[in-house]
Amino acid sequence: MNPAASYSTLEALDVLARSDDRELLEAAGVCLAQAGDPGAVRALGQLLAQRDFLARLDDVGDPQENMLHLERILAAIGGNPTQHAGAILVGLARSPDFLEIDERRIPLLSALGAVRPMTGEGAAVVRQAAAEGYYSTVIPLLIENSSPRALALLEELILDPQVDPESRASDLHSGLLPHRIEVAVLHSVERLLAQPLEPRVERGLLETIFEHRSREWFGPAINPPRPPPWEEASTEALRQVLHLAQRARSRGLSAELSESVERTAAAVQRILKGRT
Repeated sequence: MNPAASYSTLEALDVLARSDDRELLEAAGVCLAQAGDPGAVRALGQLLAQRDFLARLDDVGDPQENMLHLERILAAIGGNPTQHAGAILVGLARSPDFLEIDERRIPLLSALGAVRPMTGEGAAVVRQAAAEGYYSTVIPLLIENSSPRALALLEELILDPQVDPESRASDLHSGLLPHRIEVAVLHSVERLLAQPLEPRVERGLLETIFEHRSREWFGPAINPPRPPPWEEASTEALRQVLHLAQRARSRGLSAELSESVERTAAAVQRILKGRT
C-alpha cells in the first residue's frame, strides 16, 4: 500500500510538522504534492525552504542520501504541475537554506521544467542555472516543456557564444532528438536557423532533425535518447520538416548530411501521400 494514499491533507501536514521518520515525511510530502490544494502545496514549499526540515527529511551529511527523499517529493510536484507549484519551486530556487546543497537544483529544475506554460520567474531561474553550470541540464528541460517562453529561452541559450559550440551541438542531440516531431519545437528550430549560428551548432540542429547516429552521439549508453517514428508526427509537423529540408538544401551541407536530408524528406513525403 502506498502510505501517501492514506493521509488526509491535515494528517499529512501534521506528519510534516512533527515526525522524524524520513519515510513518513516523504510519504506526507508526496501526498501534499499530489493533492492539488494550493494551500497545501504552499505549506509544503515553506517547509522545503527550511534547513531544519530538510535535515529531518534527509541525511544531509551523507552525500549518497542527502537528497533521497527530497528528490521524490520534487518529482511528485513536477508530476502534478500547476502555476501554484511553479511559484513554490521558484521560491525554493531563492532559498539560501535549500541551496546549501547546490545539487538540489537538479531535481528542482526538473520539476520546474514540468510546469507549463513556463512563467517569466521560472525562466529567470532556469537562465540563472544555465549561467551557473547547469546549461546541459536545462536544455532538454526547455525542449520538453515547449511552451513559448521555454522555447524562447532555449533559443537564447543555443545562441549564446559563451558556450562551446560542440557542447551546444551535443546538447541539441540529446535534448532535441526525442521531440523532433513536435510542431512547436520544429518552429523553434526554424527560428534558430534564421539566426547567425556557428557552423557546428547549425550542423547539430540539422543532423538532429534529419539523422539518428546514436553510437556516435551518445556512446555506449544503455538508454540513449531515441527519435519517435515520423509516422507519429502530425501532418503539420511533417510539412514543417519538409520546409526545414528546403532551408537545409541552401546551407552547403556535407554529402553525408545532404543525403540524410533527402532520405528523410522522401520518407516524410511518402507518409504525407498516404494521408491524402
